[in-house]
Amino acid sequence: TIHLCDVMNDNEAIVISGAEEYSLHTGYSKNLQFVGNASKTDFGAVSRVAMDATRFRGDSNHMRQYSEAVILRELNKAFVAFHHEHTAPGAPIATGNWGRG
Repeated sequence: TIHLCDVMNDNEAIVISGAEEYSLHTGYSKNLQFVGNASKTDFGAVSRVAMDATRFRGDSNHMRQYSEAVILRELNKAFVAFHHEHTAPGAPIATGNWGRG
């Protein structure tokens, strides 16, 4: 999302509306691969919400992630992202690296 906007504050998420997906893919991160072109009937215009999580991989003080301040930051970030005016009931949620250690 850094290509679309500045760094998010701790109480911000980004809504991207009217985007169109042009390709199909498989995998994630280093394993991401293009598998073909998408047609407009496959996707059309979409809305996505982007939020960031605090990165702890490689942090020498990994217990910091369990501090009250960090937990509140992550919960507030999720609340802001999941409770906005563009949320459709039953819409899928993609969380990126959240929960992946």
